[in-house]
Amino acid sequence: MKTLIDFNFNGYAVLQSILDQTHGGVAQAFAQFALFSHPDTVAQTNNKALFPIIRTRNNKDRGKVLIDEKLVLCDNTSCHHAFLWTHSLKSEEIQDVQFNHVYSINKPEYYTSLANICVTPAFLAKLTDGNDEIKALLRYRVWDIYGFVPEGFEIPPKPTQYDELKWAPFMPAVPDLKTTITERLKNCKSNRTLTAVREFGWLLGDVSFI
Repeated sequence: MKTLIDFNFNGYAVLQSILDQTHGGVAQAFAQFALFSHPDTVAQTNNKALFPIIRTRNNKDRGKVLIDEKLVLCDNTSCHHAFLWTHSLKSEEIQDVQFNHVYSINKPEYYTSLANICVTPAFLAKLTDGNDEIKALLRYRVWDIYGFVPEGFEIPPKPTQYDELKWAPFMPAVPDLKTTITERLKNCKSNRTLTAVREFGWLLGDVSFI
């Protein structure tokens, strides 16, 4: 039996060993378990952010309204809302998953963009920030399915194993994203995303119903 010592205290090496044996490697595990919104859903956004929000790491600033910049400061909760509300999911229906940015860019035009969000099991999520191979894989994936690449970035090269991977199906397509999120906004309790919508609107709708 191998222990962490046998892997020289390298947690990634442990994960890689497990996934090599069970899922055909780390890249294939991501292809199998990473979830993306359907391209037809994302096309309704033109790859733009749904809500006027950026992230702050200062807990005291979360929820702060920046009038001059027409933004609200938040944490990753707004990205949860973007994905959950789009797909008519509730937070209590999911467990041990993480909502990840494909490009870690704290700009309002990308922060709650469905094209920049994928959902993974929590045990894989850290690799979306710290593993260059996985970051390159996910960046090519969103280019391939959405044509998404942020301003200032080059079109990512196709990873050598990309065509051999078996990707999970997309989330079901949402035919009318505006109506779907509008209905969710009408019924949601007070939160920072709702504050942003009340103050500055959102990508696809007005705020007269709030």
